[in-house]
Formats: sequence, C-alpha cells, structure tokens
Amino acid sequence: MRCLPIFLTSALFLGCGGGDDSPAGDSDVSGDDDDSVGDDDDSVGDDDDDDTDLPTCSTWVNTYDLTGTRYFIDAVLDFAVTLEEPYDADATMGPGTMTIRFADNAGAAADGPAHIVDYSLSQDYLTGNAQAIVHTELENTAAGECGVGTGALLGTELTWTPEVMTDHCQNGQVSCVGIFCGAGGSPEENVPVVVTNECDDYAIGTFTFAADLSSFTHEGTVVYQDDWETSAMQYAGTLVSSELDPNTPACLCP
Repeated sequence: MRCLPIFLTSALFLGCGGGDDSPAGDSDVSGDDDDSVGDDDDSVGDDDDDDTDLPTCSTWVNTYDLTGTRYFIDAVLDFAVTLEEPYDADATMGPGTMTIRFADNAGAAADGPAHIVDYSLSQDYLTGNAQAIVHTELENTAAGECGVGTGALLGTELTWTPEVMTDHCQNGQVSCVGIFCGAGGSPEENVPVVVTNECDDYAIGTFTFAADLSSFTHEGTVVYQDDWETSAMQYAGTLVSSELDPNTPACLCP
C-alpha cells in the first residue's frame, strides 16, 4: 500500500507428558520386566514435558501518546497537520498512540531488541480553499503480537531494520466540496473516495529517546511521493504507561 496520495494545486489539497502412549503401555507383554519399563516411562514423560516448553523472557511494554506528531504535505503550497487537541480542527489530527516492547535488564528497560506491537493514529482534517475543500478522514493502524516494526535500542537511539512498520492499514474516506473538485486527482464533488483495508509497509526512521525513555522525537520520514507532492510523517511521543511483562511471546524472545 502507498499512503493515500494528497494531491495539491494552488487551489486544492488532497490528504492522504507421557501416559498411555509411553513404553509403560507395553507392560502387559513385558512380563517380569514391567517394573523396569515403568521406570523408563518416567523419563519419557520428562522428555515430553521438555518438548512442550516454550522459551520465555521479560520485556517492558511502553505506550506513548503521539501528541506533537506532524504530517507534512509539500507540493505547490506547503501544509502541516499536527496531532493535538481539538482533534477535529481544520489542521489537526488525532488521537494517536504507539506501543513498543523493550528488553529488560534487572527490572529496567534497556538496550537491545525493540518492537512496535501496536500503533493507531486518526487523521481528520481539511485542506484547500473556497474553490475546493478536501476532507480527509482516515484511521491508520498496525498491530501484531510478534511486532510490526523491529529495531535495536542503543543508548537513546532506536534504529529500525528495515525502516518500516509492516501491515500498516488505512480505512476511511476522502471527500471534496467545491467547483475545482475532480481536478488534479482529487475526488469528484460529493463523491467520496472510500479506503478499505489499504495495507502495506509504512516508512519510519530513527527515534531519539530521552535517557529514561519517557519521550521520543523523530526527524521525519517520507511516506508518499509522486509527481504532484511529497508527504512525510514526523513522530513525537510521550510515555503514558510502562509495564514489565514476564510472559513475552516466544517470537520476541532471544
């Protein structure tokens, strides 16, 4: 999926164990050896238990409010949408959150593997002028128990490899009102473009955290580009909850 294009002219914008199966079951044909076979059964049962054990580890689950995140549209005219309240103002969006799992070291989040496991961001804003007003209403989501973004924290820098969120999906619609609607790829007037489960990788870049991981900033990453415009997302996050999970999914354990 490409982030929904945002067409822009000087007149308009468009946003984007073992048991009966063990050897003991043969005791009827073993005669006097039954006791020894029964002894072996205990060991087989132990092996079965070992086979079913899954690796476990502890990780910190940190959820960040994305207030301060900005979405930039660069074309004939520049435009920026900021994630802040009130979320329904013309040039604002939100709410938004991102949950990241960090390695645990003696009861504290530490350097090492990191994974985005949940992301959501609402975009609801207007662009344009009296000739064409475009209303973007999109829900952005990405979530997965085994992570939709994989990286490594070193000091205060969290670098993603690859630099994308996988399975990023958009749902919603984009509509237009005005005499110039339908031009430059914008929707026809009063004919919304419906977006349903448009899913693909979504670009992200390095996050820079405070020393205690209480917040992060992001220089910005281009998420869509064509002949008409370039759009970029610049994330910001503030920690709202942090919890040590001793039962991290095995797919996230070393």
